[in-house]
Amino acid sequence: MTKANKRRRKIVEIYFILYLAALVLLIPDKKDDAKYSGKELGERSVYQLDFALKPLKTTLNCRLTLDSGIVKVISIDSVNRIFYTGNVKDVEFEFSVEDRSLQRKVVLNDNTNDTKYFGFQEFPEDQMAEFIWFPPLLEYTNKTYIVEVTATARSTENNKILKENTQFTLNVSYVTDYDFAQLSMLADTAELGLGSQGESDEQTRFMNSRQLYSDFSIVPQTREIETFAMDRWENIITVYNLNLLQDLRVNPKIEVTDPKPGIENTLQYDIIDENKLKIKGKAPEYGSSKVRLTLQRDYDGRLVTEEFKVSVLLRGEPEFQSTMYPEINYTIKPNLPLSSNLTTTALIKTQNDDTLAISKGGNDFIYKPQHRDTASQLFFVRYIDGKLTGQKYTLNVLSYPAPEISSLNEVTNTKVEIYTASKGIINGRENYVTELKIEGNAKYRELTGYQKIDRNLNIRQKFEIIALDPSKPFKFTVKAKNIQGKISEETKWPKYK
Repeated sequence: MTKANKRRRKIVEIYFILYLAALVLLIPDKKDDAKYSGKELGERSVYQLDFALKPLKTTLNCRLTLDSGIVKVISIDSVNRIFYTGNVKDVEFEFSVEDRSLQRKVVLNDNTNDTKYFGFQEFPEDQMAEFIWFPPLLEYTNKTYIVEVTATARSTENNKILKENTQFTLNVSYVTDYDFAQLSMLADTAELGLGSQGESDEQTRFMNSRQLYSDFSIVPQTREIETFAMDRWENIITVYNLNLLQDLRVNPKIEVTDPKPGIENTLQYDIIDENKLKIKGKAPEYGSSKVRLTLQRDYDGRLVTEEFKVSVLLRGEPEFQSTMYPEINYTIKPNLPLSSNLTTTALIKTQNDDTLAISKGGNDFIYKPQHRDTASQLFFVRYIDGKLTGQKYTLNVLSYPAPEISSLNEVTNTKVEIYTASKGIINGRENYVTELKIEGNAKYRELTGYQKIDRNLNIRQKFEIIALDPSKPFKFTVKAKNIQGKISEETKWPKYK
């Protein structure tokens, strides 16, 4: 065999081995599949790629030290973001924070999404959730917390419920006095170039600081403020790993990135304490604007920026009937904005401020006045976050009107049909016309098969009136009387004679 043939054969053998290796890698891992039931395995294989979670960081570290018996924070990575991908909707997160050394676990979900040390916020528009933490400072030991993240979602393609998990860790470590002093000296020498004369003063300042060149973060209390045009608003901003009273190089910078009329030149801020400040202003006349906060740390010049949105809600007029009658269901439409950030309420009250009907959440509701309500004036009011919005509307509950003779139609020279209208319920009975008061050459009978009553308790009836003596002129006057005892106006026949 020639050298060329031997070389070609070796190349073929290598490719064949690589091909076999690729086939082996494609064989599923039975040990992994054994953990799931048949149904779970089927769902997992079909839907696993439709929904995925990924934390921005897999480990968040916090370093502490003891200074004269007081715990101080050297550095902390306090915020993690968990992103999700896939064609999904209605995503809900649950965080489980476990201290395995003590066998203790804290669960955070939509019902309990904020505790003293851990919390989270969901941002569907960015397809993520933000986890925030600050370590308990009561136990002077190193700790590791395991944070398990579970998210459920509904597929937009087939409406199936999908579930995914991920996790990350929180590490809390205490730095000894010796190590901490070494870190302090290294930091001072490298960054400040201090001589021996000023080194002790700078070290003292460093020891009293809460951070050591670590990232700091800005977390708005509300990511989107929803309010009405030109209304005043405020937002509390929490800053982690930065002392607002000591560590700022310049004053906080607040600006509107996409200004609309009304919001410009209204922004102000107040520093509440070393970790919190309040931003306030007026909402724009329409649409929405983004407010940007920028902070710069004095020690290293680091800049951090965060934004939140101020959106204008449409203030619609309510829809209701200002004139009502007892025992009839009326639909009241408050037309209040639907928002998870606002508490909306609509009420019907008496002059004595007694509540007769209430709609929490500002949804449409049904109100049925009672006969006792006809003696007083009622009011319809709407509240947003406990404040009256719009005007105070008056409702008039009236007693049922008298019946009416709506029409008379001639059938023959000695017979007419008469139609009556009445309204309401009296003592549990429909307020029918029970009697026709006739004067003249006529008598009547009701055609009972023609009775009609609608949802608003409007009652329609039909009667037949004939001549008592066909040989005499067919003339008469008629009035209708209902169960309530009210009587209609008089009607003559013939109409124009």
